[in-house]
Amino acid sequence: MFKPKKKQKDPTQHSDKAVLDYNGERKAPDMKTFVEYNMPNYADRISFPTDLPKSLQKATKFGLPTAMLFPRKPKTSSITKFLSTIFRRRLLLVEVVPNMKNEELMKQYDIVPDQLPVLIIQKEDSSIVRYDGTDFSRRKLERFLSEHAKKEPVYKPVVVSEDDKSEEGDETKRKVHTEF
Repeated sequence: MFKPKKKQKDPTQHSDKAVLDYNGERKAPDMKTFVEYNMPNYADRISFPTDLPKSLQKATKFGLPTAMLFPRKPKTSSITKFLSTIFRRRLLLVEVVPNMKNEELMKQYDIVPDQLPVLIIQKEDSSIVRYDGTDFSRRKLERFLSEHAKKEPVYKPVVVSEDDKSEEGDETKRKVHTEF
């Protein structure tokens, strides 16, 4: 009999799953470390104050609110990785590393190192909302972020209207080629 032909894979789709092999000991702490290390992380990590404007520019380009997390520890926690994956493309999660270089950012947002961890939301209109809870559990953080995140994911940059372009002045205009 004849076998059916296999469909060719579409080269533009990347739906293949990456399989990771675990070759360590079969003990819970070792396996937990392996899983946490390999979790996807879509949070922007701010190690230097000069990194923040790039992240804020990305948020304005896509019209996303920005959640800025000031953690107590320099290592990215598994909750932060989880939240960055859940709210990917609906909210930009920025993690500001607690180091000496980022102290001026903490002063800019009125954060004292004794108060860490702190979570603030900076909306598109540059208003700031601060998380008032003392419990940083996954469920409470997810509820707080879902109130301020977009309802639908954003895949394309926000289009600037013609009125906004004329006010900016220095922006170069793109030439549009039309055929009749």
